[in-house]
Order: sequence, then structure tokens, then C-alpha cells
Amino acid sequence: EGSIGLPGTCAQGQLTHLGVRQMEELGRLLRQRYVVHHALLPAHFTRQYVHVRSSDSERTQLSAAAIMLGLYPTEMRGDEIIEIHTLDRRNETMFGRSDCLRFTEMMKKIEKDPEFLAREKERADLAATTREALGQDPDTPVRWSSLFNTISSHIDHDIALPPGITMELYEKIAREAHWSISHMCKSRG
Repeated sequence: EGSIGLPGTCAQGQLTHLGVRQMEELGRLLRQRYVVHHALLPAHFTRQYVHVRSSDSERTQLSAAAIMLGLYPTEMRGDEIIEIHTLDRRNETMFGRSDCLRFTEMMKKIEKDPEFLAREKERADLAATTREALGQDPDTPVRWSSLFNTISSHIDHDIALPPGITMELYEKIAREAHWSISHMCKSRG
């Protein structure tokens, strides 16, 4: 519902080569901060101190592996094998699930929040413009964060923007995605 097809050879949700490089760079940045600068993590990997957890999708496990490669390069691991721990999908706790009562309650609370409702009114014209640009049905909800991620992938990989999407519209979508995420985080509790 409301998805945008991407040209190329990647499946939806697949980590690209650029994504792997970005995750490895993130690992190097984490190493600088938490190993070198603050000494909160040991210089050499050991399972005693570092536990790696991922959801059970190929993309997130590959992301975790790439981050760990940057955080603990091969020469910093010795014979240690870095295990990436997962749970099966029905017990997963790392993402919102429609069958998670707490998550459902939180989303209902957010959707009734006066600030959220006011923002929905403010962005109604933008939502209509966005649906029109994408050729979507007027009743299709705009999932700002998902749309932002999809368009950002186009930009990051030098793929032409979807027909109807301009950089100006993308910047507005980005603002709404950031607002939605920050509001959701602020509203927890």
C-alpha cells in the first residue's frame, strides 16, 4: 500500500553496497567515541563485554555485521567470532508490531494528541500534493518516514527521483518525516 518501486537490482529493504560502507563507517565512528575517546568499550572485542542484537532480517543482520567490522576490525577480534543474536519474528521486540498491545496503545494515544491532530490539518495540502505526485488514491495515508527513506535512497544512489517528486517536495517530506519521528519519540510514555 502506497509503495514506490525502485529501479535496479535491490529487493525492497535490502542493504546496498553503499549502505554496507555507511554502516562500517558508523562502526568506526562508534569506535572513536566509545573505545578511543571515552574508553567505555574494550579495545579488543570480547563476548564478555559486547553483545550484538539485531532483528531477524537479512538487512539488519548485515548492518550489525558491518557496524561491528568498523567497531572491531579483524585485528581487534583475535579468534573471537562475533555472534549476532536474534529472536524469531513473533517474539521480536526491536520494531513496532501491530500485535503488540503496548505499541498499538501508544500509536492510538499519539493519533489523538492535539499537537498531532493540528499537524495533520496543517499538512493536509502537502499530503494531497504528495499523493497526487505519486499517483496515489486520495484516501491513501502518507507514511512520511517511509516515503522519506525511499526518496533518500534514490538520492543516495544517484537514482532519478520518482516521477512527480521534486527536490522542493522532497525537502517538505523530509521535514514531516523528522517531525513525525520526533513527535512519536516525545509522546512515548
